[in-house]
Formats: sequence, structure tokens, C-alpha cells
Amino acid sequence: MNDLERGYSAEIDRIDKPQWHTFLKEFDDATFYQTWSYGENFWGTKSLSHVILRYEGRVVSMAQLRVQGFTLLRTGVAYLNWGPLWRRKDEAENRAHLRNMLRALFNEYVLKRHFALRILPKIFNTPENEGIKKIFLEERYAYGSDSLRTFVVDLRPSLETIRQNLSRSWRNSLKFAEKQGLDISEAKDPEQFAIVAAVGMETKERKKFSGGDPEAALKAAIDLPQELRLKGLICSHNGEPVAALAWSNIGRISFPLLGGTGNKGLQYKASFLLFWRMVEHSKENGFAFCDTAGVHKKRNPGNYFFKKGLAGKDAQEMTYLGQFDAYKNYLFFILFKTAMALREKIINGARRVKAWLR
Repeated sequence: MNDLERGYSAEIDRIDKPQWHTFLKEFDDATFYQTWSYGENFWGTKSLSHVILRYEGRVVSMAQLRVQGFTLLRTGVAYLNWGPLWRRKDEAENRAHLRNMLRALFNEYVLKRHFALRILPKIFNTPENEGIKKIFLEERYAYGSDSLRTFVVDLRPSLETIRQNLSRSWRNSLKFAEKQGLDISEAKDPEQFAIVAAVGMETKERKKFSGGDPEAALKAAIDLPQELRLKGLICSHNGEPVAALAWSNIGRISFPLLGGTGNKGLQYKASFLLFWRMVEHSKENGFAFCDTAGVHKKRNPGNYFFKKGLAGKDAQEMTYLGQFDAYKNYLFFILFKTAMALREKIINGARRVKAWLR
């Protein structure tokens, strides 16, 4: 066991949902995926585990994990996505918080529970973040690449500069949408968020997409406290909803999560207007980046070039720092890796079949 540094202490599964959400508001790297409501609606309460790290009594890091134990094998798996959280608001970055959280996670899930632990921190893979990767390696985590790709809108320049940087076709489509007499209203109550989810389902069915669960996302969104709730917009034409968008509205990075463009919304290019409103709102509320939340050039070329155009004229695909694994039982870890790889192959195969049948 690697002891925590002096002043740090960890608490495992000793917090309730209201307290968790209260602490979550204090972190710049907080996301919808680390809300209790998300975990509860996608995984179930019994599959959740929550870790709080304190330094001299103050909460400095948090992690919500999905866990699955296998009693007969005396082992299990723990999965942490978009975490841990360790960048506190209005404070200088302190990587000691990350290091000690990684130790706490290793001690609890690998050494104590004998689980295989996988962490996908979803930190941008940039030169300034190389030191973070080094911390994972020093704390006995094995490195693997994160296959997810994305485009990122840098929100630090002025809004005028961001708009000018849109690709030419994207900017022209936005101008077109702004002239179509579209009405934008905010989704605040459950009925309005249900419209957002319904438009998302229509889009999913039209494109024959697999994966995703708009209904679970809807339940999670309306269960959250107002300050953590998704920001949702509904785009209507002559009183009829034609497109909708909801995005993660906490921390310093926003990203789209729910919604889509209905069949009628396509002719008005409504999605361009909604995504631009997301950028405007994120910029005005102090966000540093907008992560467009995953792209794949072959599987969904239309979505790929849409998001690339939003990210700017010279946009490049971004990758994430990686996935990091830790384990005690090597044989079980190999079985776990094999199962995860097989699962991904099955999902990708199903996607290819659906694309071929279109």
C-alpha cells in the first residue's frame, strides 16, 4: 500500500447525493458524467462507489466509479470515466491532489477489493498535460490509448474572433439559419426536457444510430439541482419544435449531451443555430473550452465535418490523455481487457452492419 501524503485522507462511500452535488460545484473539471444523478440513472445506485479526498479537512478531489464485484472469484472491476476531479475553482492547479487521489483509488479498489481498475480521465492530450500522464505511471497505472476523438472550440478569444474562425460553410449555414424565423426557448421543466429527448430519439432513429440512452439522460438531467442541470434549448418554427440541444453546463468545459435535429429542422439548418448558441452561452459564462463530444470520420462523416467546422478553419482532431489500468490479479485483468476489447468489436461490427443496411 502506498500511503497518502501528510495531511491527506480518503473517505469511501461515506457521502450522500446532496452532499456529493454540493461539493461537485467547487471543481473546474466537474462534468455531467460525474454527477450522482447520471450514475444512478445509467448504472443503478448499487453499482456506484464514491471517493472523497480531503487535505487538512477540505475536499480537494472526488471520484464516482462504476463497480461490479464477482463474489465467487473474489474480484471485480471498477471503472472511472471523466474523473477524478481535482482542479478546484479559483485555485492554482495542485497536482498533489491528483497524485493522492490515484493512491487512494489504488489502495481501495486494487489492493483492498482486488478489483481491476480502469480510469479514463478525459484530459486533453496536449504537451502541457504530459506531466499528468507521468503521475499516473509513477503511481503504478499502466498506460493505454483512449480511442475517442473530438474537436474542441477554444472559448478564450473574443466571441467575434470565434465566429470569424468558423469554417466558411459553417458560418454561411449559421447566417442562413438566423434568417429562418426560428424561435429559441430554454428547457427548464421536465416537459420541456422531454421535448429535447424526443427530438434526440427522432434523430437517432433517422440516422439508425446504436448506443446512447436519451431517456436515462433525461431522467438524470431533471433529477439534478438547478445549478448542475443541463442547459437545454428548443428550436421551433411556427410553434413546432424542429431541433433541440442540451449540454453539460458545469465546470470549465461544456459539451453537448442530448438532442438533435428533427426531419423538418434540417431544411432550416437549425442545428447550426443551436450549437452556436451553446458556444455563446459557454463563452459568456466563463467556460474555457467546448468539447464537441466525440467524432468518427468513417462512421458519421456528416457529424465529423459539422463539428470540425464549428471548431474552426484550422481545426485538428484532439485526443485524450489515455486510459490507465491498475490490477493485482494479472490473469483476471487479462480476462477483463479481452472482454472489453470483444465488447468494442461487437459494437463496432453492429455499427458497420447498420451503416451497410442504410
